Amino acid sequence: MQNPSLSTATPARPSLQSRLPVVFALCGLVSAATGCPGPTMTTNDVVDMSSTPSPDMTTPARYGLLRAFSTTYSNGTFTLNSSGATALFMDPTQQGAACQRQVQGECTLYMCEGTSFTAPNAGMINITGGTQNITLTPRTDGSYDPFVHSTANVFPSGQLLTISGAGAMVPAFSTSITPTTPPGTFALTNPDGNRASITLTLPKSQDYQMTWTALPTGTKVAAELVQSPDNNRSITLECLFDGPRGNGTFPSSLLSRFLTTNGQTGVGAFLIGPAGALTERQSPWEISVVAVSGGRAGTATLQ
Repeated sequence: MQNPSLSTATPARPSLQSRLPVVFALCGLVSAATGCPGPTMTTNDVVDMSSTPSPDMTTPARYGLLRAFSTTYSNGTFTLNSSGATALFMDPTQQGAACQRQVQGECTLYMCEGTSFTAPNAGMINITGGTQNITLTPRTDGSYDPFVHSTANVFPSGQLLTISGAGAMVPAFSTSITPTTPPGTFALTNPDGNRASITLTLPKSQDYQMTWTALPTGTKVAAELVQSPDNNRSITLECLFDGPRGNGTFPSSLLSRFLTTNGQTGVGAFLIGPAGALTERQSPWEISVVAVSGGRAGTATLQ
């Protein structure tokens, strides 16, 4: 469905130059994929307590982030689809990793500042139920080779996805999630969703509010910002907002933890869109699982 705010005239196909920031953002969101320019990247939880064991309060929690997402930009007869998937695990008790988690309202910040460490992993991770089956494979440093598809919607809305990990330092797990299915196109209004390439300038000392046309009752919108100097050292801000509210904010207290962008160093990757979200618990691990479909991606300069 065409966004009503767009011109009814059929536009020219965006040039390669105008498409590059979208590809750059995808590469950032799914970490250091081969052939991707720029920095590496990789997001509150809706917990189904009936299907997950209670956490072991005697052991400090450890955390995982699993993301499967597809983005869509449409203008007239032109549609640009892209998809990605990534996994990240962090242990705040691991010596040398300097990992920490900070929660504020609807947002959570995950960061590791260690200069040399091997991240924990869950072995091979399979994602099935999309238009193709995906396998994420851990590298020798524990980080994961990501999945990137720059032209296809691999995770359509309403499609049940099954995500399973074979198990290693992180116990084996299996969970299912469905990307939200709001009617029509996700209409992002701030930043400007009418642009094929979304670029943000984020002052770290100020809150940043995102807005969209309100979604139906019960829907959620996930937003994340990611910055990584290398595979394991990363800063990930994940937020989960109520879709009907039509707005959500990255708080300055968490934005201030990001590095200041210097040229192409420290450029952030941005993702927002309708989402299914849950927390998979395998004590002492709490794994945030988010599936976004019909979202938007871009890049961010942090000041």
